[in-house]
Order: sequence, then structure tokens, then C-alpha cells
Amino acid sequence: MHDNPAFDEDDLINVKWWDNEQVDFWTIEKRILSFASKVEWTKKYTDGGDYGDNDTNDISIHMNESGHLDEFSFRIDLRNVDKGFIDNVLTIANNLNTLLLDRQGNLFEPTHENLADNIKKSNAFKFVTNPTDFLDKLGKEIEIE
Repeated sequence: MHDNPAFDEDDLINVKWWDNEQVDFWTIEKRILSFASKVEWTKKYTDGGDYGDNDTNDISIHMNESGHLDEFSFRIDLRNVDKGFIDNVLTIANNLNTLLLDRQGNLFEPTHENLADNIKKSNAFKFVTNPTDFLDKLGKEIEIE
């Protein structure tokens, strides 16, 4: 597992992570469509969209002008974990030979163990498992003295 990221926080937004890769967008979309339907409101977009359910588990992909994958992101609903969805996402990530990047900038290999460890550190997990304690601690952190 990788330790702290070796890039600036601005890189999360500014770096075009997929520019040097030649991953066929349609191949990835076909793989995603084998387990998740395209979200209705994104069906009009031909250069990508959301797949799954925007209220629970979803994947967002986009392609660049040359038909290659330009963006790949996903969200997992921790209120009701869908093991099948996670298995499929991790398989795609492993097939792409890529790392996962969380919202805090942590990079990690796409394994069940690493994902579970990362989830346990997340605010979403802390909220789902003990909302009162999470909100109390959050209130103390943002309290203005």
C-alpha cells in the first residue's frame, strides 16, 4: 500500500491523470453496463455519464476527444454495502492497473482489504456507524472560540 501521495493537493483537480493512457472508453462502458445501468439523466450524453444509482452506488466515466477514458470515479453507499458492485469496480480498477484515490488524496491499491481500511477511516463510515458521536466531534472541531 502506498503512503502519503507524492503530489500537491491542486494536482487532484489540475492533473489529467488519464492523458498518457489509451484505454478505450467503449470497452469500459460495456463492462460497467454488465452490472449497472446508465442513469436516466445522463443518457443524452455521448461522451460519458453516470451508471448505477446516484442515491446509492454509482460510477462516473467520461471520454476525451479521441475516444479514450478521461475520467473514472465511483461512490459506495455505506448504509447498505453492495458487495457485487464493489467486486465489479475493483475488478475494473485492477484490469486498468490503476490505484484508487480518495477525497483526502490518499492513493491505495484496489484490493478489498485496502478499500475496507480506507472506508473505516472515512467520515462517512464514522457517521454511519455512530452519527451522534461523529456530529458531537465535528461540532467541537468547528466551534468558534
